[in-house]
Amino acid sequence: MVLKRVVWKLCFACLCTLCFQGWVELLEVTVGSASVTVAKGQTAVLTCTFTTSAALNQLNIIWTVIPLSNTNQPEQVILYQGGQVISGASLFNSRVGFVVTMPSTSASIFINNSQLSDTG
Repeated sequence: MVLKRVVWKLCFACLCTLCFQGWVELLEVTVGSASVTVAKGQTAVLTCTFTTSAALNQLNIIWTVIPLSNTNQPEQVILYQGGQVISGASLFNSRVGFVVTMPSTSASIFINNSQLSDTG
């Protein structure tokens, strides 16, 4: 049996955007590695943490991916806004979530049942 691999490239092809509504605050963002390799069907974890002096109750986090199949059309993977976690593209429905309960200074996400089409 041959296992195929899914590679998530975080070179801002998969982008985690953090912002605070109505605030300009110092924000330092740290991502794990430049890419994540996972076997098809397994769970991928994309790490992203940040530090800030701002209160987390105004936090917005948006994860997007630029699919290799259409590099002109970024797709929203998941977002946290106004205290709610909102699913993005139907491709990721019910397979993606935040690793920790939001709000948090960890914006890391998981993607269950990785597929070749997840690559971006």
